[in-house]
Amino acid sequence: MQEIMARGMIPDETRWSSLIRYLGARREIELARKAFDYIYKLVSLDILTFNSILRLYANENDRVNFEQIIALMEKDKVRPNQFTYHCKLAIAARSGDVDEVARVLDEMKAAGYKDDEFTRVRILSPLISLIVLLSC
Repeated sequence: MQEIMARGMIPDETRWSSLIRYLGARREIELARKAFDYIYKLVSLDILTFNSILRLYANENDRVNFEQIIALMEKDKVRPNQFTYHCKLAIAARSGDVDEVARVLDEMKAAGYKDDEFTRVRILSPLISLIVLLSC
């Protein structure tokens, strides 16, 4: 990353988001966070980049880092979109926190987003996995 910047090449947010998603898919969590932190210091980020790192932490069920990123979004006044809410729902459902799922659903609806089939999948898949795990 520093080499890219030293050459005066500043990738746009789409490329940074793609890099973060790529690193997440490879489970290079620390490197993805370093990339996020690096670009966060340089430019104002859009929802796409925030969602890329949120998805990574939701998939890892890492609530601490997930909440840190949400706090940065709030600080920067970046408005969550439906994908952001789906990530919030997934991490709440993975932890089995039904009250948090209900709270996020209410927040999502208040923001004008609908509770559609994809939303229900983001809630039910982790809950079903949790139930299966607990029943073994």
